[in-house]
Formats: sequence, structure tokens, C-alpha cells
Amino acid sequence: MTRKRLILIITVPILTFIIIYLSYYFLNKQDNDLIKQGNEIIQKVEIYKQKYHKLPNDLSDLGINNSSDDYRLYYSKWNDTTYVIWFGIGVGESKAYHSDRRIWEDED
Repeated sequence: MTRKRLILIITVPILTFIIIYLSYYFLNKQDNDLIKQGNEIIQKVEIYKQKYHKLPNDLSDLGINNSSDDYRLYYSKWNDTTYVIWFGIGVGESKAYHSDRRIWEDED
């Protein structure tokens, strides 16, 4: 076996592993950053709810401007006591926080 071939046999799997690991790391980091921002919104919603005895109608009630295309978190008031905060993680997939369950979940 030639030296070049041996280097290639060793290098390709290592580079493949590194690429897969880094892809997973950066995708996971982005989701975790959005969950962290979402948790900050949840905290603001709960403070608003305690102060005004109702849920905000939208994020602007909390002083959050989500009109730019860069803003990826969304809020929806379902009824007087329940709301959802979510963000897209892929085509037809999202991660959502339901206030009645108090947990982030993957949804399709």
C-alpha cells in the first residue's frame, strides 16, 4: 500500500467525523441560543401576566420588536391563560414552548 493511499484512508474518516460533529454542534448551539432567548421572553410574559392580570396580545406589548426578518422567535396567545412561543428548526419542523405544559418540545 502506498503512503498516499494510507494517508487518504486515515484522513477521510477523520475529516468526515469532524464535519459531522461540527455540523451537529453548530445546529445544536443555534437551537440552544434560541431556547435561551425564548426563556427570556417567557420570563417577560410571566411578569406581564402578574402585573396586568392578562397575557400580552403580542411581543410588542413586551417591548420586543419582532418585525425584522432576523427575528426567529414567535409568540401566540391561544386564550386568556395559554400561550406558545416557537421557532423553526427545519422545513415543517419547529421547537415550541407551551405555557400549559411548561416545556420545550419538537413539533412537526
